[in-house]
Amino acid sequence: PFTPELQEQSAPKRSVRRWNMPKTPRRGSEREAPSALRNMAPAEIERELLELRAMLEEINASRPPKERVQQLLHSIGIEGKLSQELARGAGRVAKDEAALKRWLRKRIGERLLLLPNLLNRPGRQVLTVVGPTGVGKTTTLAKLAAQAKLDLGRSVAVLTLDTFRVGAVEQWRRYAQLLGIELEVIKRHDDFAEAIARTRAEVILVDTPGRTPNDYGPTALLSRCLQSCSITQETLLVLPGWMRARDVERIKRQYEDPGVSALVISKVDECEQLGGVLHAAMPSGLPIAFVCDGPRVPEDIHNPELDSLLEAILPEAS
Repeated sequence: PFTPELQEQSAPKRSVRRWNMPKTPRRGSEREAPSALRNMAPAEIERELLELRAMLEEINASRPPKERVQQLLHSIGIEGKLSQELARGAGRVAKDEAALKRWLRKRIGERLLLLPNLLNRPGRQVLTVVGPTGVGKTTTLAKLAAQAKLDLGRSVAVLTLDTFRVGAVEQWRRYAQLLGIELEVIKRHDDFAEAIARTRAEVILVDTPGRTPNDYGPTALLSRCLQSCSITQETLLVLPGWMRARDVERIKRQYEDPGVSALVISKVDECEQLGGVLHAAMPSGLPIAFVCDGPRVPEDIHNPELDSLLEAILPEAS
């Protein structure tokens, strides 16, 4: 398999600061509790844990279904208005946990839109990837280029506007040489129009620089470029699966111009919760076009499948 030298950036590692741990042992029963536990037989400890678990399940089962559904949504990263909307109607659901999960999976599934097989569309097309720095845009585009060229046998050209990042153009030169695809470096609007007119490629992939919240230069150039293009086009917003809901909503607003037509969920293999990124998909009906679950090119990019997504969002066995 084709493996690039430069792979996706990993999700930021989170460190836990033990600010609440006492520096010195406490007095009395709090200090003696660990010793008491050590003196208990394993069977006694297991029995105590089972009783505690049963007590917690009984308390949880006594809560209203809607409240339990909202707690479940919060645990997978879905918050705020979206959580309230998804929980609407939960009061009519049976109280057991399995029934609540089945109902919620069905509810989420009804709201998700999928846009599979983009690379198989007939005719010429332009696919542009946008998103903040570090989400895996270039690697995602390399996966699409390799899939279109090697798996589907389509001609491919890459137009990169990412001339700001150190080594970005050289990285694409290596990709282009290994894959045998065209590469054009775009610095001005005229460069884009000329490259589009010059290439005969069936699939034209556009790489863009990441941007900061107050930096509108890159997206302004991109908007002008795409407006001048008459070929069928899709603009794909790339967001990592581990991103929090509030960040997802903020970033989505930043890319209202040039406008986004579909979502790519990247770094799924690095996250424990996939609910936050759904704040980019469900409220506005933005379809999911691709899912990336690793750094390998082109193996780790997939067309979206509803059952697989639902299992990643809310596992049945969790």
